[in-house]
Amino acid sequence: MNNPAKLLLIDDDPEILRIVKSALPPNVELDFGLNEIEALDLIRRKNYDILIIDIYLGDTSGFDLLSKLKKNNMAVDVTKIMLTASKDIEDEVGSHKNDVDDFIQKPIRPPVFEAMIEKYIKKRSQSDMWSRGRLLIDINKMKLTGKNANNVDEDIVLTPKEFKILIQLIRHPGQVFSREQIFEDVWREEDESYLRSVDTHVSGLRKKIIHYGVNLNSVRGIGYKIEFF
Repeated sequence: MNNPAKLLLIDDDPEILRIVKSALPPNVELDFGLNEIEALDLIRRKNYDILIIDIYLGDTSGFDLLSKLKKNNMAVDVTKIMLTASKDIEDEVGSHKNDVDDFIQKPIRPPVFEAMIEKYIKKRSQSDMWSRGRLLIDINKMKLTGKNANNVDEDIVLTPKEFKILIQLIRHPGQVFSREQIFEDVWREEDESYLRSVDTHVSGLRKKIIHYGVNLNSVRGIGYKIEFF
């Protein structure tokens, strides 16, 4: 994974943020959400590699947040690590029952934390090959293959921006992304004609993947979502 790994810490304790910042391995971008509302907003707008979720968030629980992510097909491929100061064994049991990837008890031990994050970054970089419906996506090589109606593999040639749009949408199947969100994540530059740019690239991407059981649907007045058929 050549680009920086993106980590979202969801915790209302600024001291935890300080410790996590100090213990992060190089080449990791960190965002911080104080509560469920901030977390969901960030997850809708950005693509993260790792979520670290405090079980006790004040306004809700980390398990409730996990349920909402699952219900809305959000952060499907993201590594999820639960965090708690409690010694209650039920928290750890609940984490495993919710299919999270790991569990951390506070106080965080920086060397152990850093090693854990490095492990998951390495694991993700080695497994950036996704299978979605009849599509096979190689993230590192930016390569897309699709099975046609005769079950034969065909290479699908995308432009770099089309590929980035596909990755953004396919991480969250069924979720609607506004054109502003797509532009912010893919272009990351100033352009007064950005809405037209997004529409043009989405249209081109739609034509290339529609034959492989994937559709990019327009949601009037909002944006686009990806669906499989």
